[in-house]
Amino acid sequence: MTRRRLVVALGILIGCQLVSAQNGPQCLSMKSLRFLDEHGTAPNKQALAVDADGRILLVNPSSSGRPIDYEPLGYEQVAPPDFPFSSAVPKTEGLLTLRPVSCAERGWRLWVAETIGLEDLPRRKQPVLSNHLYVFRQCNAPATEKGTAGHDCVTATGPVIAEKFREISDLVVDDINGDQRTEIAVQYTDPVIGPWMKIWQVDDAGELHAISLEAVRRDIVPADSHVEIGLGDYLHGGELLFTEQRVPTNRGWHVTRRYYDWNVEKQRYDLAEVVQTDEITLK
Repeated sequence: MTRRRLVVALGILIGCQLVSAQNGPQCLSMKSLRFLDEHGTAPNKQALAVDADGRILLVNPSSSGRPIDYEPLGYEQVAPPDFPFSSAVPKTEGLLTLRPVSCAERGWRLWVAETIGLEDLPRRKQPVLSNHLYVFRQCNAPATEKGTAGHDCVTATGPVIAEKFREISDLVVDDINGDQRTEIAVQYTDPVIGPWMKIWQVDDAGELHAISLEAVRRDIVPADSHVEIGLGDYLHGGELLFTEQRVPTNRGWHVTRRYYDWNVEKQRYDLAEVVQTDEITLK
């Protein structure tokens, strides 16, 4: 290839990259999308779609003839063949996460699914996005020597948990309490209180129990502030849960971080440490 052709080729490549970054790949067309749901009316119509690469997109289907206006929301999770609840997940929602929690000795399995969908809200011209958490219970009791089911667990026909959140910022399925039991922790945005969390614990029988965080909420001082909640460094023996409250001051912020440990006997989070600092804003 001559130097001139090489320069032209590089220019075309760079040009395509710029177009892709600004307006989306030109190969992305309405015909190439698999639409899950549509809400609203033009010009405020919004649609949820999946492209050929499995990306879940929020698109404006009214933009025909122009580069597609879209927002990537994540990648669609393909359910494995042994997932028996595909028909129970709404087809109008995109599946973002699917995690199994199994106990072969007792013959049960939970499936934790996170989806994203569209909904209409009163006094809102445009539809809004919402996340959904579904937990399904499957029973595969091991056979005994007599050939009968070894346990009396029963597969639920629908989700044992079905909750809607305005926005899920993180979903963790892990032993976050260090007690050899799995927890399902959802960090989400509440329209009233802001960032918050819900936690369920899975017991030995595969039943789910909500862990109350009311005591953690009561520790937060009522004030005009910004509050966050999150998981601590539980993987390395650190505190399991923390909150951070930022109160504005004349010079910056007064920050209070509270750390919590898990009380196995009382099945609750106990306050372990409080750290307060002042952040000064330099002008």
